[in-house]
Amino acid sequence: SFQPRSLDNADRNMIMKCVRDELKQHRHKSFGAQPIRIEYIKAQSIRVWPGVNASEFLIAIGPAKYDLGCVIDVGRVLQGVVLNATENGLGTCWIGPGADQKSVVRALTGEGKFDSAVDHVVVVCAVGYPSMFMPLSLRVGRILLTNRLPLEELFFDDPTFRRHLDITKAPFDRFSKCCEGARWSPSSLNAQPVRCVGVADAGAGGEEQTVRFDFYLTTASRYYAPTALGIWLRQWEIGCQELGIKGRLDILAEDERRARGGSDNSTALPKFPRYGVSWVMEEDAKTK
Repeated sequence: SFQPRSLDNADRNMIMKCVRDELKQHRHKSFGAQPIRIEYIKAQSIRVWPGVNASEFLIAIGPAKYDLGCVIDVGRVLQGVVLNATENGLGTCWIGPGADQKSVVRALTGEGKFDSAVDHVVVVCAVGYPSMFMPLSLRVGRILLTNRLPLEELFFDDPTFRRHLDITKAPFDRFSKCCEGARWSPSSLNAQPVRCVGVADAGAGGEEQTVRFDFYLTTASRYYAPTALGIWLRQWEIGCQELGIKGRLDILAEDERRARGGSDNSTALPKFPRYGVSWVMEEDAKTK
């Protein structure tokens, strides 16, 4: 829940600078074919749950024509903004199905920030000063929505999702903190619709060295699951950056995934969970 007072100019400017920085940073490494936008709006008329006293929002907007990559981009960019806001003492709340889309569109249209012919509201995030007051219903909901699946149900070491990934042993132990960061990523209704497969091959001396991590979606959701994937990816990128591990995000074709340490050609890769994005370690990072 939020305090009833509005953000002051300094905090609002800080948030919008972060939005601009995140959009600029991802402009040349986005997955979508079209750009995304994040608009700030203050409107009491927007109906959302949860979020007591929420009246200021960051609204992520993508193209009206569905683009999976754009939805993933929304999660990556907006999570960067959320982390920055939290670091600066502000409160945020991702709002998925709890946002009334009609009231959001009306508020945006009234300020000339939305054109239904070319725009689509992907997700809403409330922002403001956090309040100590929290109704009982929100406290109960918070408990239910902050539990997370154990790591062994999220990370696997084979593309059929039958074997759990052991992140306590080489070569995956380098990424244990990244896995924890991804595990705690928020998702709509705490559905946790992302899974990950760690892939390793033999190094020059015969030891296993990490090649990549493949991220999958467990539901057919067109917006909430890809947004959750984008949030996972942002958490993963930040973790690798803090640990000094170099890599890149990429979308690999099935034959590429097989060739780079994946399953042999006799193993059918599952169509569901559906493949999303890979994080590929750079060559010089494998030997460290």
